[in-house]
Amino acid sequence: ILSYLLAKILSKDDVIGLLTAFFVTVSQWFFIISRTGYEATAGLFFFILGIYLFLLGKDKKKYFLVFSSLSFILSLYSYNSFKLVIPLTLLLLIIFYPKDLIASMRTSKALIISLIILILGGAGVANAILLGKSARMDEVGISTPYNQKKYQTVLLVVSNYISHFNPNFLFFSGDINKRSQLSGFGQINFIYIPFLILGICYIFQKKRVEYLRPLTLLLIAPIPASITRESPHALRSIVAVPFVALITSFGIYKLASFFKKKIYIYFLVIIISLSSFFIYYKNFITDYSKQTSNDWQYPYKKAFENSSKFDQFDQVIISDRYSQPYIFALFYLKYNPTKFRNEVELNRTIRKETSVVKRIGKLHFTNIDFYQLPKGKNLIFAHPSERMDEIDYMQVINNPDGSLAWFVYEYEK
Repeated sequence: ILSYLLAKILSKDDVIGLLTAFFVTVSQWFFIISRTGYEATAGLFFFILGIYLFLLGKDKKKYFLVFSSLSFILSLYSYNSFKLVIPLTLLLLIIFYPKDLIASMRTSKALIISLIILILGGAGVANAILLGKSARMDEVGISTPYNQKKYQTVLLVVSNYISHFNPNFLFFSGDINKRSQLSGFGQINFIYIPFLILGICYIFQKKRVEYLRPLTLLLIAPIPASITRESPHALRSIVAVPFVALITSFGIYKLASFFKKKIYIYFLVIIISLSSFFIYYKNFITDYSKQTSNDWQYPYKKAFENSSKFDQFDQVIISDRYSQPYIFALFYLKYNPTKFRNEVELNRTIRKETSVVKRIGKLHFTNIDFYQLPKGKNLIFAHPSERMDEIDYMQVINNPDGSLAWFVYEYEK
């Protein structure tokens, strides 16, 4: 709905608004992320809402500017990418609409209130960034070796940015992180390539600033991912989704303008899109969970299904190779929160403020090493790469696709 409203107010055309909403709905980029409960989707919601309310408020209904500021702040705190996207978007909005904002400042208190909300709401984020206290950035940001020159870092950021426009990423293979895309599918359905080209031509053909705004907003989408190690990155550049859909809609609108019966073109495009999306959706339903069980840490579910045996052992040692097993322990074992806080032991030697849990009671989360096993009777879940030849494994647990998930050992030291 918000995609429709934003596209309609930017293009001043209902048809383009409806097409944009449709393409967001069947977007391969957005679908996979929206199915998995990422906080980035909430961030995108408040981001689009913020722009839409701003566009409503800049003209007559000034009080919408206050709600726009609140939406931008909610987006800012929802997902790390928006800590960069929101300031850049606000800067672009100031550049796009200077006269409207100056007029609003003279005639209404709403803009002043909005600025206060933005300053107070964004102070925490700004403070963390300026003081270098962003724990997540420490974990995923580009690391700069002491002997690497600054221009090399700049070149790496530029290279990361450009990688988001690589046709292979966009249309054919998608994000290599299987949590962000199905294998064999791009972030954008390749059938939309001609419509995107037509859409860009349509933007420049219009020779009006308002048509350049969606393209400009699209160009800021890859910036957050560009300063991280994993690029291109579909999740961190999720802001691109509505603007890709809007530009695609421009292209179809342009194509339809060559025909008298425009409705037939729209109908044909929708049928082709739905047919293509059905293939994508079928793969999601039938194959995706099997292909990505490791990526979604399915082995931890299998490990904690054995919890009825845990009482028979002094220690239960679980490999952390699949990442942060304690979260799954708390969920599947229905661990008492108070008990967890009393028993938890953090491994502060690994990631400073992003420390992982090293131990909860008898549950140990670590790399499996035969010579480092604690004394007592141990139940051990070892990653396939941690197989211990010194002792025989008791059981093998497989993933849904048949690949190996765990070697299970019982060993008393």
